[in-house]
This record gives sequence, structure tokens and C-alpha cells, in this order.
Amino acid sequence: MIRTWHTAAVVPRISILRLLPTAGPALVATLIMLNLVLGLLPVAFVVATSIVVGHVPAAVTGGVGSPAWDTLVREFLLAAVAFCGQHLLAPAQRRSASG
Repeated sequence: MIRTWHTAAVVPRISILRLLPTAGPALVATLIMLNLVLGLLPVAFVVATSIVVGHVPAAVTGGVGSPAWDTLVREFLLAAVAFCGQHLLAPAQRRSASG
């Protein structure tokens, strides 16, 4: 059982790691950073939208132009940036993965 797992899971990954130097350090570093950012953006979006929802009652009570409203708008814009970042960077990831 361990041998089949090793053959199916570990050996292909080691083969990929051995090929990384042929891609060049700049490309590998860029792809690593791109994947890290694309992994963190959904988390940032969920956290930012949770904060937005939490600020809604105070913004409604304070009204447009209140400090609570400004906080709500700022957090909404951060959520929008995270959402748009996901959708703008995902095609770059797919394109770089395809060669």
C-alpha cells in the first residue's frame, strides 16, 4: 500500500522538481509568486466581505458621509480589488501552465 502511494504520489512530484531548473529561476519564481497570490486572494475576499457585512449596521445607522460609511466603502473596495485580482490573474496562471 505504501509502495503504490509512493509510486503514485511521490515519484511524479520528484520528477517535476527535477525539471524545475530547466525552466529558469525567473520563471519558477514568478509562477510560485503567482500561485501564492492566487491562493491568498480568495481568503482576502472572504475576510473583506465578512468585514463589510459587519460594518453595514453602523453604516446604515450613521448614514452616508459618516465615518462608518467611509469604513464600509473602504472595506468594500478592498473586497472588490481581491475579487478582481482573482479574475485578472487566473488567466495568466492558466496561460503560464499551458506553456
